[in-house]
Amino acid sequence: MKKFQLVDDDVTQQLYTYLKSFDKFDVLDIKVEERHLATIWVSITFEGEVLTEFKLPHRDGLVGIPNRFENQILYLSWQVVYFKDVEKLLGAPLLVKSFKVNITDYARGETVVDGVKYEFSLASCEETTQPEFHIEVKFTRTDSYFQFNSTIKTEQWYPYSSLDEIFLSVRNFSFSILNIL
Repeated sequence: MKKFQLVDDDVTQQLYTYLKSFDKFDVLDIKVEERHLATIWVSITFEGEVLTEFKLPHRDGLVGIPNRFENQILYLSWQVVYFKDVEKLLGAPLLVKSFKVNITDYARGETVVDGVKYEFSLASCEETTQPEFHIEVKFTRTDSYFQFNSTIKTEQWYPYSSLDEIFLSVRNFSFSILNIL
């Protein structure tokens, strides 16, 4: 836990600077404010949507930033970039973006393109590693009295650096299945 002196004149600026250093891609809006005497609140937003808000613990003239808050900011920063990269690869916006603050939960994005549902998941990471992702594609075809439901998904979680390559493989494979149907 990183600690700061509450009596410093610029404690909110010090806290902001420290927390912003975990916004790996500089995509989050972080606001640090003293709402009541010695009560510091931090809110994290993206494009006007509040992703999380928390009160920093304080005691004996010190305010602390628990390690989990640092990890949450890092994870949220990765999520924003991941969703943008996925939208670029799809050439379409994600209809659902489920940002996750809890680093044990998977962030999830979903959309439908040409009748095919795409689901993208992202797992959190440490400061020195990349997150991992998972892709799932679902589609349904109907022919006369028969309905064929199919799911294609990555067999494992892959490192973020291979997103383009894995996405193209999944998409090409799903197109080949669709052409057979």
